[in-house]
Amino acid sequence: MRTLIVALVLNLAVITGAQAQLTPRLFCDPTDNDLHAAQLVITEIKEMERAIIEALRAQTGQLAGYEAQSAFAVTSSIDAQTRLLAQVLREVEESEATRAYQPTAEGCRTTTGVAGLAAGPARAAQGPFQAARPPRGGGAPGAGRAGPAEALFEASIRESGRITQDLAVVAPGGATADTAARFNVIRTTYCSGERTGQDACQGVAEHHGLDQIPATLFTASTLEDPQARHASREVGRNLAAPVITEPIPWDAATTPAERSAALRERAAQTRTALSSEFFAHARAQRLPAVNLGEWAAALAPALERDASRPLSRHELLEFLASRRYDDPGWSVALETMGTQALLREISRQMALGLILDWERYLLEERRGAMEAARLAIAVEESRALPGLAAAPGVN
Repeated sequence: MRTLIVALVLNLAVITGAQAQLTPRLFCDPTDNDLHAAQLVITEIKEMERAIIEALRAQTGQLAGYEAQSAFAVTSSIDAQTRLLAQVLREVEESEATRAYQPTAEGCRTTTGVAGLAAGPARAAQGPFQAARPPRGGGAPGAGRAGPAEALFEASIRESGRITQDLAVVAPGGATADTAARFNVIRTTYCSGERTGQDACQGVAEHHGLDQIPATLFTASTLEDPQARHASREVGRNLAAPVITEPIPWDAATTPAERSAALRERAAQTRTALSSEFFAHARAQRLPAVNLGEWAAALAPALERDASRPLSRHELLEFLASRRYDDPGWSVALETMGTQALLREISRQMALGLILDWERYLLEERRGAMEAARLAIAVEESRALPGLAAAPGVN
């Protein structure tokens, strides 16, 4: 216990001495400069912090500028590369478009031939019934398809006038004069005494029987010379109207029976003219029309043909729709064509097919007319059968 008391006393003495030493410092000394020094230190620290912040800010701005410059350089490089790529792609597209739409040699040759369908020489002579020609729209007379149409119309007028003995077309004399004139032409042109053994035949041996050979008309692509055209006309006459009948004088048709006979004869003449017109159409399509002989010789080199002689519409369509495919060069050119060129070639072939379809339509019109005339003849003949002629109500 005594020891504890001594320890407490000693501790109290130490504490008291310490307090005696610290007590004077617990009060502010007016002459003490510690606060000012601390304030200076704090101010210096703040200046240092501000300097550090400004340095960091400057460094950050500089780094941002560097980053911006680097980004600008990168984007400029990318833009230049993009522009170069766009230029390359544009040039590629332009090259492909130029190559795709560039006309091929085969297309140019076909276009040259098609241009011939719309061009032709003017009519060489003015035939009768000039004012009676039906109007045609577009183009000069004899141009394009109008050329064969004009020739057909003139041939139809001529043959119909011969059949009906139209004095505006044929000389007076009737059937007797026509028969004598035609017999004389055949005898001196297409009948050879050397090949018949008859003195009345005075034609050359090379022309013998040409008027009896249908190939004279239908095998010829172009009737190039007057002799071929004359022979083809005689073929048509031999098939449709070899002779004509003496027309019934209308002045003498005073009774119903005579008038009926005159009308029947007129109908028969019209049917004969229809048959004759069929061959006139085939002949008109084969008349020379366009000067494309050099084009034809280049299109079908294997064909022996005088390049100076013109083509008919028939031969022109034959080249465009058939003969040009006989040339192996066409198949070779087809292998080298691009997609666009092939599409154009297909379109041209379809167009030519439509032209030929139209020609077939015109031909079917004539065939239909012939079938209708044949039906009318059959009906007319049936009225003369026993039991029908006197039947009530039958005219």
